[in-house]
Amino acid sequence: GIFFQYTYKFKEKLTLIAGIRGDYSTLYKPFVTPRLHLKYSPWEKTNIRLAVGKGTRNSMLFAENNYLLTSSRKWNFSNVYGQEEAWNMGVNITQYIELWDHNELTLSAEYFHTEFTKGLVIDMDADVRSINVYFTNQRMYADNVQLEAKFSPVKGLDITGAYRWSRNMQPLAGKMQERPLTAAHKGLVAVSYTTPKRSWQFDANVQFCGGGRIPTTVENPEPYQRDSRFKPYQLYNLQVTKWFKQWSIYAGGENISNFT
Repeated sequence: GIFFQYTYKFKEKLTLIAGIRGDYSTLYKPFVTPRLHLKYSPWEKTNIRLAVGKGTRNSMLFAENNYLLTSSRKWNFSNVYGQEEAWNMGVNITQYIELWDHNELTLSAEYFHTEFTKGLVIDMDADVRSINVYFTNQRMYADNVQLEAKFSPVKGLDITGAYRWSRNMQPLAGKMQERPLTAAHKGLVAVSYTTPKRSWQFDANVQFCGGGRIPTTVENPEPYQRDSRFKPYQLYNLQVTKWFKQWSIYAGGENISNFT
């Protein structure tokens, strides 16, 4: 592979980075991935970033979908050799707000759109007793909007809140559908406190997961049919850490409410 990058700066307000990489793979032959990043700071504590670029990835089929191996479905493979290719573009706006005692509130908002030119499809909707896996050149895309706030009201206490909306569309069972088992709405509230002299650290977070689509089960007998969507749920995690000079110990719990 060979990579070239050009960076242009205009005073302290504008930075432009353009890059292009060319690769030759014995498996996938030549491919090129360009990218362009722009950062603009109209005011001292405001950053606006624009990005566009092409990406490729090798899909680790079974490692990324090992939960499907617990089902009784038959796997059907067709044209599973290759790389996923996509164009990604978006914008991010970050605002820093100075508060009392030099504490700072960070607000961030971003939108990104990913358009696949070639993607791996795992279709569980075409047949209720099969999983069809194949690469396709049909349109696949994803939209993501994320809002985030970070705040430290007192020394040692960090609070983070985030919300993300996603729309992930794929050609499933012959029509464009929402990707199954993926929540459109997600949220996070995380609180971390470290005592003076960094003796103890306490971490707690709650993850909010909105509902999503379930692969169709209409071909099953009625007693074995499921709802078309799963309901929203939350996950709670806690951790306590004791710091020493050279080492630390911790205890914690994940999914404390035991949601399944």
